[in-house]
Amino acid sequence: MTASRPPFSYHPLDEDTHEIRLIELIPKVDDKNPKSSVDEIQCELVHVKHRSTPADQDVSPPGLDDSRHGWGTFAALSYVWGSIELPKRHIALSGSKFEVTLNLHNALTRLVRLVREDESFPRRVWIDAICIDQGNVDERNKQVPRMRYIYGAASVVVCSLPPEWNVTSKADARAKTMGWDAGAKMVPLLSAAQSDVGAKTLAEHLSTGLVQYSSHGWASLFKFFANPYWTRLWIIQEIALASREILVLAGHNRIPWEKVANAAALFRGLPYATRESVSKLVRASGKSVTPFSSNIDNIVELQRLRTQRIQHEPHPHPSTAIRLARKAQATNERDKVYGILSLVDPSLSEQIHEDYGYHMD
Repeated sequence: MTASRPPFSYHPLDEDTHEIRLIELIPKVDDKNPKSSVDEIQCELVHVKHRSTPADQDVSPPGLDDSRHGWGTFAALSYVWGSIELPKRHIALSGSKFEVTLNLHNALTRLVRLVREDESFPRRVWIDAICIDQGNVDERNKQVPRMRYIYGAASVVVCSLPPEWNVTSKADARAKTMGWDAGAKMVPLLSAAQSDVGAKTLAEHLSTGLVQYSSHGWASLFKFFANPYWTRLWIIQEIALASREILVLAGHNRIPWEKVANAAALFRGLPYATRESVSKLVRASGKSVTPFSSNIDNIVELQRLRTQRIQHEPHPHPSTAIRLARKAQATNERDKVYGILSLVDPSLSEQIHEDYGYHMD
């Protein structure tokens, strides 16, 4: 049990070799029931040296043997830290007890499930709250600028959307998860429609009844796009800088980022009257509609940034980054600046140095 484990302590990173930490997931299985996993999350913290000096152009294209490049094969997690007022959980980290937030514990549970179900999924994962010593200000100042290279070098960036409920029973949890799953399943439907017929034709099909989705499906989709994950500041760089696969986890579903972006673009492209009629359908069924249009705009903008980077336009105009960050949420006010430095031209970003020890009066 984690209660009997000693507290965890960090070992310093070797800055000369551009060292980072990665956690290595250990998906334990109950011997008496091989299909069920042991509740306690166990992982090892490993130090990994970079084989050269990390830079934007050093990121290996898909298909190369990642073990011979940079920090090797690993996934990078993108998630919401969550309120510090929520109860904490503990994991076993290199044999010691380590405290994590409820949202991170949920994300780790999903990652362990991925590793158990897919042998090709990386066992090593970079997670800011664990791989950076958050109590060491000097280390944070050095590691945060490196995040641009970490997310760019990751074999896959995993976006873990947090559940938005506090469940009191397993039955309640199952009902909520089913709602999540319904919304997540609407995403590929709209993504396919975006590719096949486009927003204009889909709007005509919806208005004539040729295509019909249930109010439950629409309501669940709205909740998917209203999730607080999409308001988080750090996802701007984590998604925009990802150079390979992006996987969105929601409920029991794994959704490729491209399908999320396509669904968002299609819904935003629907005529206002069509979007309003869908919202009225949801409200008429007794379900509430949480505002999410700004989140849809952010998703579409993030996809545009990714497309620009692929087309060798790596640095958007600073006003674009500022516009995305303006309404985004950040626990630390400094991150309103630090969180977008990696997107702008180095001639500008290098003039600002991260300092989490500086106190503003």
